[in-house]
Amino acid sequence: MQNAGKREMCYDARDAYHRCLDKFNASDELCASQLQQYADACPGSWRTYFDKQRERQVMLELQTDRHRQRGIDGGPSAPAS
Repeated sequence: MQNAGKREMCYDARDAYHRCLDKFNASDELCASQLQQYADACPGSWRTYFDKQRERQVMLELQTDRHRQRGIDGGPSAPAS
């Protein structure tokens, strides 16, 4: 188990890497230094968990955006009660 300081460093590296991915449209090439810091700061099992968690969140946001656009664009909506 990591101590509190190492956990905090891991979380900070994860957050910096994810912010970079958001900024550069998920480009590992443009986020190479953040990825390296993330890899250095976090155990592999944690990175696997965090990456899957991020993937689920991104997919959920995409689905939510699509759903909102269909409602705005006059697509099918829920029937009135």
